[in-house]
Amino acid sequence: MKAKRKVLLVIFFTLVVLPCFQSCEDLLERKPYDGLIKNDFWQSEEDVRAALMGCYDQLQECLENYLSWGEVRGDMLVVERGNELKEFNTQIISQYNNLCNWKAFYVLINRVNTVIENGPGAMEKDGNFTEEELDGMLAECYYLRSLAYFYLVRTFKEVPLITASYATDDQEYYYPKNTTSEIYTQILGDLNTAEEMAKATYDNEMEDHGRATKWAIMALKADLLLWMGMEDPSYYEQSLEEASKIIESGVFDMEPGINWFNLYFPGNSMESIFEIQYNAAFLEFNPLVDWFSTEGGAPTYSVMLNPETNTVTFWTENLTTEDGIRGKNRSFAKVSGDNIVWKYSGTGPSITRLRSASFSDGNWIIYRLAEMHLIKAEALNELGRTGESVAELNLIRERAELPPVDASISSENLALEILEERKRELAFEGKRWYDLVRYSLNYGPEYMINRILKMWKDVEISQRITNPESWFLPIYYEELRINKSLKQNPYYDFQ
Repeated sequence: MKAKRKVLLVIFFTLVVLPCFQSCEDLLERKPYDGLIKNDFWQSEEDVRAALMGCYDQLQECLENYLSWGEVRGDMLVVERGNELKEFNTQIISQYNNLCNWKAFYVLINRVNTVIENGPGAMEKDGNFTEEELDGMLAECYYLRSLAYFYLVRTFKEVPLITASYATDDQEYYYPKNTTSEIYTQILGDLNTAEEMAKATYDNEMEDHGRATKWAIMALKADLLLWMGMEDPSYYEQSLEEASKIIESGVFDMEPGINWFNLYFPGNSMESIFEIQYNAAFLEFNPLVDWFSTEGGAPTYSVMLNPETNTVTFWTENLTTEDGIRGKNRSFAKVSGDNIVWKYSGTGPSITRLRSASFSDGNWIIYRLAEMHLIKAEALNELGRTGESVAELNLIRERAELPPVDASISSENLALEILEERKRELAFEGKRWYDLVRYSLNYGPEYMINRILKMWKDVEISQRITNPESWFLPIYYEELRINKSLKQNPYYDFQ
């Protein structure tokens, strides 16, 4: 009887208790993600390629974070369903909110680190595996790791910087946080390395848009350097250089205004630089239609409404002409009484062309050419080259059939115009919150406070976002419990 009880206790501990203790060391996957023993794997080019594709699979798993971290906290969406999402929407965020969990990104980082470490050994064993092919794959890995850390550092401000895989039991699994500067330096170094080794094309449309090319690496560098420029203005010059290389390459073209919706359906347009791929033919689906459409009930997310006029306002404010290219029935649409995000719900500029939730395989765009023009405009303005900046901004406005910004505008007002143009052009693409943070860190917190208050008109919300430390998320409580080297972010210490 005692023996039987002992066996039951072991089973109970293994199946019930042990999972409760899984956090950093589990989230960062101490053994290879595919469960294979190292000596049985990493034998050939195909093994490395399969592991690399596993990294891209994990990139798909980060989709909810792109949206909740980058968009839900901003001033363009109202959450209709889900208490945790509503807390994000109204800035009532605690360390116990599961959306603060960074697991998906650290799983991706560990997969990438595993490929970086084991790829060279596989090349030595496979005589047909060339150094050029290995370098190309490693460049993709450096890009994916950089992209993951870029999201993490802008979301949490300081996070553990881990560049080795969890492969053995004698490794250090409990890492403290690294500073923003340290993480930016690591990302920039990785991207510089990747740019030298990356392929410019894979001679395949889906792969050219869905795998890290030299152009995708430059796009991320341009974005990163824009953030780094807040501390050292010399980085604005580098940001300008990276964005310009993409613009002047001739590889990408802006979609004509009439075809603007091609960016989202069918996707992989001539403007796209890098987007996360989903393909129903390979049973790769995402929840975008369920989140944004009214099929089967109320959407999870609705477009922000102005309570006074009951109309969508963020396209038309400060404009003399309606934004018909990107606005109604393009970025948003009114369906069954709800203003919903149409980019991911529709298949064209007509509300009769609704996507089906059973085939929700729209891609998620990370970078496209229009954003490179906007990054270039921002960098030029920060460098005092206002006239050139206005020219870049007006390229985007011309495509949207909007009146040009006057070249005599002041630098500070131009910065605001660029920010507002990013809001319209890149709406619901996971950019808005980060734009609010970057602008407010540069020009003062009043803009952040005023934008959020315009949405909610709530004094308590205003008080919560007055402190810039509140703009970054708390460390998830499970990570703090397991990893004693971590310390909670300052604003949330009282929790």
